[in-house]
Amino acid sequence: MDFEKLIEPARLETISLVEKTIKNLPYIISALVILILSLCFAFWMARWIRGLLTKRTSNVLVAGAVSKAVLAVGILLGLFLTLKTSGLSGLAVTLMGGTGLVGIGLGFALKGTFENYIAGLVISFKDIFRKGELVVIEPYEGIIQSVTTRGTTLMDYDGNSIIIPNAQVVSSAIKNLTRNPKMRLHFNVGIGYDDNFEKVKSLIEEFFINHADKILSDPPPFVSLDSLGSATVNIRVNFWINTTKVSQFKVKSWAINSIKVLLLENNISMPDDAREIVFASPLQISEASSAQKKEETAKPSQNDKVFPQNHPQIAGHESEEFLPEIEELREQALTTEPPEKGQSLI
Repeated sequence: MDFEKLIEPARLETISLVEKTIKNLPYIISALVILILSLCFAFWMARWIRGLLTKRTSNVLVAGAVSKAVLAVGILLGLFLTLKTSGLSGLAVTLMGGTGLVGIGLGFALKGTFENYIAGLVISFKDIFRKGELVVIEPYEGIIQSVTTRGTTLMDYDGNSIIIPNAQVVSSAIKNLTRNPKMRLHFNVGIGYDDNFEKVKSLIEEFFINHADKILSDPPPFVSLDSLGSATVNIRVNFWINTTKVSQFKVKSWAINSIKVLLLENNISMPDDAREIVFASPLQISEASSAQKKEETAKPSQNDKVFPQNHPQIAGHESEEFLPEIEELREQALTTEPPEKGQSLI
């Protein structure tokens, strides 16, 4: 077989390819120019957005994530425009369609991961809480340790580190107990029906005002009637503290004990619920001795106010430290390494 006839199809195809290339050379050059300009613009835009976000937030990870997303979108658009300009419209549509299908597939496969990642960025950008703050994310309460791309880690009062998915954090009701250090505490106490409520109210409120080192005067303490029991008139004692200076648990314990002693010293009864007592043998009732009468007469009357400042039950509590245990918990949370690795978003 003649060699020239053998290579003739290849020669004709080469000539056709060269002619098409020469014919489409302006399009190819334009496509390359568009690709270079698109890439330059995408990198410049990503860098500009990263710098802008860095000025607005100290979180480098958030700025990096947003800038990379902008860069990826810019590169895809640049490739699409390049293929369209060079006459490869079918390939451009295939590229974008394939990218979309891959994105949909990854989205379904990594739905939870993407949700937590986006939620983590929202937590960081919106400044919902900061590292070291005491928060309640139902049903958990504790100090914030870190926020990674997967979850939020907090340390509870028992010293346990709890990881909550970011998507759950964003969709939950969050109570921040640190932004406003003032906290209201309350407890109930029952007094007898024969006791004067206004006197009890005045006693308790005045006692709290005299202990401004533990109880805030603004907002002022307040005593109100709560309910009527079978044997007692139940009153509610409300007062405010500064959680950054004193412990809510220690102060509440001190307040309950102090009010108990205060009411007893001022001859205010705190009866138990009414009960029926059956005696097996008849009771013998005799007149009290003169010594007992004198002792009863020496007790303060209902109109006198007695503030037992040196009472042993109160004095013991006065010597205790009322520093908030939250500071100890915060120190543990900030010095203990979180169980989940990764850069913190806050």
